[in-house]
Amino acid sequence: MNDLRIDATLKYWNYGDREYVGGHTRLRCRNFWEFQAVVRGRCAPTLSETVPTVHHKRRLWVFPAATAHGWHTPPGRTCEIVVMHFAQVPTVLRVAAERRGYLSVPLTPAEAQRIRALCEQVRPEYEHPSTHSMLHFEQALIALTLQALKGIRSRPLQASNRLAEHKIDQAMCWFVDNLAAGPTVADMARAVHLSPTHLRRLFRQVGQGSPLARMNAVRMREAQNLMAESEMAIAQISEAVGFSEPSAFTRAFKHQTGLTPRVWRRRHQRESVPRGKHASGAAP
Repeated sequence: MNDLRIDATLKYWNYGDREYVGGHTRLRCRNFWEFQAVVRGRCAPTLSETVPTVHHKRRLWVFPAATAHGWHTPPGRTCEIVVMHFAQVPTVLRVAAERRGYLSVPLTPAEAQRIRALCEQVRPEYEHPSTHSMLHFEQALIALTLQALKGIRSRPLQASNRLAEHKIDQAMCWFVDNLAAGPTVADMARAVHLSPTHLRRLFRQVGQGSPLARMNAVRMREAQNLMAESEMAIAQISEAVGFSEPSAFTRAFKHQTGLTPRVWRRRHQRESVPRGKHASGAAP
């Protein structure tokens, strides 16, 4: 859910048996979003003065705020309902309900029982609010929202730059952890449950070039760190950063830096000696 910081205040709560007066309540607009479930018996919403011909059992309805409607029960019959009104709802539910006017989804016996239990869980928080009440209201809203959306096919999120960067970070962290094994782009993509094509697309999307270029840069940076800070042989460094042959490492390093590993190491060691001192630290 993409907006958990909505105002999930429970504005109204009710539960119990109903026989709508005369079998019908007049049309009126509620100030907030209405969730009404019939968990026993039958009822139906009315959207005009015409009496509905179909009454449903075990069903959940969601009406946007300011949607005029009433309720109807078969003459002489009662139904057991759960009603909750919320100040706001998640965007995905708002869009779905407003597109259709309202939502109506059937409930299995187990789902109807869960909504009963949810109602009982919320009741003490509604009647005697505490510092934890809003958490219970949010939990109820999320549960009802998921129930209301169960018949609506979800769609994959289009990768925003933030999502793309998050996935790239996951991939690169995995690559660094497995550097010595010499993983390929395909290996890295598989580790984060993407195809190589999709991973390359994410890199382009956020302007980070190609995965291979980023991987090679990480290899060379790690190789430079090892050459500068350790006494490891070039062959050992080559293996540590994922090259199977020192010659391949030397070619890649020279392509990246313009220097062979041995020349780079000698220059770095010479430049790291303070002026006026030899490498041993003795005065000239």
